[in-house]
Amino acid sequence: MIFPIINTQFIYVLIRICFTLGTIIYILGVILWSNYTKRVIEKFGELALKDSMTDIFNRKGMDKVNKIISETNNPFYFVICDLDGMKKINDKYGHLQGDKYIISATKIIVDVVGQK
Repeated sequence: MIFPIINTQFIYVLIRICFTLGTIIYILGVILWSNYTKRVIEKFGELALKDSMTDIFNRKGMDKVNKIISETNNPFYFVICDLDGMKKINDKYGHLQGDKYIISATKIIVDVVGQK
């Protein structure tokens, strides 16, 4: 025998330790991955409810808020606006300026009315 000090009992214990450590590392990985996946799904859920340019609720977000708040019978309101002249602004100054116009108008409305 090349390694007379290594016996079958030692090998058995070593294998059990390796499998136990491997199992612990695997379980930790599953837990960490599950938490990460949960956070990503929650973030996608939030992104699906808000307009990415203005950060205010889109139609789907308003529907969800309407459903939640109407169940509590508390008074609430939505402000829905149509910005006149968008086509003219986009045609004359370009879509980047049109976007700035939308963002500015949204900021003014949110500053005056509030967003909760």
